[in-house]
Amino acid sequence: MLNFFDLSTKKSILYKGRTFNVFDFVSSRSNYNTFSEMCEYFKDIIEDNTIVFVDDEKLESFGYHCVDDFIRLLKKIDEEKKNLLYVFVTETLFNLSKSYEIKNSIHEPHLEILNSYYILIKYRKYLVDNCNDNYPYVSLNGLVNPLRIELLEVLEKYHLLEHGYVTAFSKSFVKINDKIRNKLKYDKVFESYYYNQKYSSTKNLINLLYINKHIPGNIFLTVESFNSTDVDKSLRPLYTEKTLTPFLLKRIPLILGFKNIMKTIKSEGFDIFEDYINYDYDAVDPKEFKNKVNLCVEKNINVLNGQNKIKKDDINLRLEYNKNHIFNWLKTKVNNTELLISNKLDTFI
Repeated sequence: MLNFFDLSTKKSILYKGRTFNVFDFVSSRSNYNTFSEMCEYFKDIIEDNTIVFVDDEKLESFGYHCVDDFIRLLKKIDEEKKNLLYVFVTETLFNLSKSYEIKNSIHEPHLEILNSYYILIKYRKYLVDNCNDNYPYVSLNGLVNPLRIELLEVLEKYHLLEHGYVTAFSKSFVKINDKIRNKLKYDKVFESYYYNQKYSSTKNLINLLYINKHIPGNIFLTVESFNSTDVDKSLRPLYTEKTLTPFLLKRIPLILGFKNIMKTIKSEGFDIFEDYINYDYDAVDPKEFKNKVNLCVEKNINVLNGQNKIKKDDINLRLEYNKNHIFNWLKTKVNNTELLISNKLDTFI
């Protein structure tokens, strides 16, 4: 039986008596100075009988004008090698692979989340309810990007930094002005955990366990993964572990992401606590991110500053439902992806 955890952590797998190599371009730590250097590396490392996980995040530094050239490269490799399967994270690359008639490809937009599934199952018992109400909300900003800086600036404008448990990694401090930086919480243990983990799935798990054990706040305020020049959801997964974290940790989600991300999450069967949170901002295009953040904070200022206190006992059953639903939702996604990949590999045998 194909196991997604093996695919996400091993360099090769044995499937029905045949060995398949696994190349994870998504989490590859190789550094490329130029687009040509990246392409040469790709050509050298891919062999016959290989499953290749691909997203376009590494293309950002070279510009999205390189995407077509990259797909043409994959097409050439596909013609030269035997039994290749490309698993594309983003819709754009998957659709291009079809237009270039790459023989075997599938689209899996939740790859980073699925990488964590089997680890989360193993350590589920550690996801206990340790939340306290010392702060109304928590916002963990890690390595800040321009959008997270905008969030911090809006929180400062509305005098909310002092009300929440708001953090950023020390490596980001040079990007943040002194007034904001002096109000942030800094946790060197949390940061060291993040940098000392090898696999992204393990990083995410360690982060979750540490957050749940140490960090307060009923509301989990976060910015999803996109940047100011890349707001088309076809270029990135709709959501990553950042979106699922509040549900796993029994927090109320306040997520700034692609247009209607909260509406989509609700359609997946999650309770988003609309009786406590105003999600008018969700309909704002992320190209107008500052307006989106301002509307989010303005509409929810009384829960963020603690004036409208949310009692955990009043919502605990609903929070527990979301936590259980995460595992059912992930299991369905993982099983579907394992089946898709298995069906493709069967054609090689």
